[in-house]
Amino acid sequence: MATCAKCGTEVDAARALLSPQGMVCEQCHYAEQASPGGGSYGKGAGGLGVALGVVPFFLRYGSVHTTTVNGVTTVSGQDFVALGGGGGALLLGLVGVVAGLRAKNMPTVGIAAAAVALGVVQLLRGLLVF
Repeated sequence: MATCAKCGTEVDAARALLSPQGMVCEQCHYAEQASPGGGSYGKGAGGLGVALGVVPFFLRYGSVHTTTVNGVTTVSGQDFVALGGGGGALLLGLVGVVAGLRAKNMPTVGIAAAAVALGVVQLLRGLLVF
C-alpha cells in the first residue's frame, strides 16, 4: 500500500501514479491533468497578449483629422494597429489571468497581467489619448 501525496488516501501500490508531488492516486493524478489553464494554456494566452501589445509600438496605421474653428484647433483620429493589438492583448491577457488563477500559477498571472496593461495602453494610444 502507498499513501497519496495529495489527498493522503491509501492506494494499492500497483495503482499509484508518479507525479511531480510524488506517488498519487488516480483521481488526484487525473484531476491535476485536467485542471483548466494549467501550465501552457495560460502562459500561451498571456505571452501572445504581450506580443500583440508590443507590436503597435513599432507599427502604425491610422488616420488623423485636424479641424480649426474660430482659431481653436482640435485633433482626432485612430491608430488601427494600436486598437487591434490593444484589444487582442486585453482579451488574451484576461484569459491568461483567469487561467493562471484557476491553476494557482502566479508567473502565468504576472505575464497575463502585463498583457492586460499593454492592452489598455494600446487602446488609449489607438484613440490618440496620448
